[in-house]
Amino acid sequence: MKVLCSSVLAIEAIVVFLASLVASNNGSMSSQGLAIGVGSGIAVLLVLSVGTLRRPWGVAWGWLLQVVVVSIGFLVPLMFVVGGIFVVLWFIAVRTGRRVDALREAAHAEAEGQTAAAPAKEDAPSEEDAPSEEDAPSEEDAPSEEDAQTEEDAPSEGTA
Repeated sequence: MKVLCSSVLAIEAIVVFLASLVASNNGSMSSQGLAIGVGSGIAVLLVLSVGTLRRPWGVAWGWLLQVVVVSIGFLVPLMFVVGGIFVVLWFIAVRTGRRVDALREAAHAEAEGQTAAAPAKEDAPSEEDAPSEEDAPSEEDAPSEEDAQTEEDAPSEGTA
């Protein structure tokens, strides 16, 4: 969510700043300095709000700034349209970002669950992997002394 919302806020800051320059030149506002000052101030707030998205209240702060940008439309009427477009983009960014975050968390939890359920072969053997008493060679399987002597007495194939 942070990436999408940050992108919207950064682009919005650029648009608001450029709109303030247009408003100062076309006479939409009575003072050029006021237009540039208000636009620059809001643009700076938008850029700084990118850092607040990590906080729980960051998205709410973003919504407040969307209201501020739309309200600039009372000074520059075209900003109602531009602000409305950014409100829609902000809504989409928040909604899609939350969905992506939820999917990412679910995939991460699933991967952690599979990792915990199936330990890697490189890990140390567990109690289940250790040989049991049933797997240990019994006395019946061990070669007897007679078998050992027979093997020693038998001629090797290489000797005649």
